[in-house]
Amino acid sequence: MHQYTQVIHQRAERDVTTVSERGSSAGESDVKRPGLVGVQSSFILIISTSSEATSIGQGLTDSGAYAIKITDYESALEAVRTCRPDLVLLESALNPDRHHLSSLQLLTRIGEKFPSIPVLLIATKADDSSVLAHIEAGAADYLYYVDAEQVLLNFVVRENLARRQTHTSVDAPAVHPQSATDARAADARGTETRGYAASYDSLSHDSESMLRLLERDQQSGFRVQQAMMPESPGHIQGLTFSHQLYPSMIVSGDFIDYCELPDGRAAFYIADVSGHGASSAFITVLLKSLSRRLRDEFGKFGSTAEVLYWFNAELMQWDLEQHITMFFGVIDQENNSLEYSNAAQYPGAILYQESGACFLATGGQPLGLYDRPQFDVHHLELPSVYSIIMFSDGVFEIMSQPTLKAKEEHLLSVVDQPRQDIDTLVEQLGMSNARNIPDDIAIFTVANAK
Repeated sequence: MHQYTQVIHQRAERDVTTVSERGSSAGESDVKRPGLVGVQSSFILIISTSSEATSIGQGLTDSGAYAIKITDYESALEAVRTCRPDLVLLESALNPDRHHLSSLQLLTRIGEKFPSIPVLLIATKADDSSVLAHIEAGAADYLYYVDAEQVLLNFVVRENLARRQTHTSVDAPAVHPQSATDARAADARGTETRGYAASYDSLSHDSESMLRLLERDQQSGFRVQQAMMPESPGHIQGLTFSHQLYPSMIVSGDFIDYCELPDGRAAFYIADVSGHGASSAFITVLLKSLSRRLRDEFGKFGSTAEVLYWFNAELMQWDLEQHITMFFGVIDQENNSLEYSNAAQYPGAILYQESGACFLATGGQPLGLYDRPQFDVHHLELPSVYSIIMFSDGVFEIMSQPTLKAKEEHLLSVVDQPRQDIDTLVEQLGMSNARNIPDDIAIFTVANAK
């Protein structure tokens, strides 16, 4: 099981503390390891632009029960999407600069895109009058965090996590003491803390509890899957590799990988496992294992088609119910050339250059279905400045064009713009705002700017 740790890095230029959720090297002495890390620990995302985030995060990690990540407002929606936290702590900020969302706007967007993730509002000023507006906008709860009251903070977090895990409904947001003294006194007496008692539904069905457990397991799987993905952006020999995944459920059947080969060339691929959910996501773990072997064994392959034959032979041994489509390419930066083969991956990869954008060749047969599939090898001379953009077919599911041809044309027109980075492509295709994603969506770009 992937272990999450918290490494606090000071960002002096923004006075923001970032807590990284993934494991670090042994040389980092400031790593804090929660005692219940793994499936049983809760993952909390703190959204804040003030120095209070350090105190809040430290107060929670000291309890040993939580994995923490701190992010700013600008990166908040992407952080929620990639981390899928069990709880979001959102610091109130109604008057940001004109380039950023207020906490109220951010709360509304989180509620629209991630309705199952509760948001706890943190008011760091006792005179904050915006609490009611946040409650009306969908905040599950709120807390006046004054004088670094850690007992109060942990109590409220535990209550909200318990509420989510048991999948019970809350009639009204809890009202919490505004005074740290009140909180300490109530906790010391062990009596019922006035204003914290949430009204739960009297009936809790076994089926609902089971669904919540399954969702929690899938969220843990999502984090493991994210840990398997290569760095984005990543760099090899002047090439920049960027990717984003949008699962239709919690885990994804789309997968992306790239590596530098021993001879200095760069190999990369995008793969789409048939089906959705956990069964497809498990196959991506197998793909990652094969990727590690591929780099070491690449010297025995004479072409990209032979690589696909190898993938197919390995997958056929497992007698899988799913099949896999894949685009596999190798770029030789020294000779400005691309060699690629396609195993029925659709839509085709798009090559963008100054003269315009065009689809690369498709064809081939899926992996894991046939003993002797057919794959072609294609060679292409590359310009000095170019991008290769790859999508999984789920992108067509969120497009409004009436025909497949019209969708292909729209996809090409979106890509056919100068200086298109992956975030711009995502925004123009409406991926970040899509409320219903019927199929997994992956976007993968390889860019060269000599």
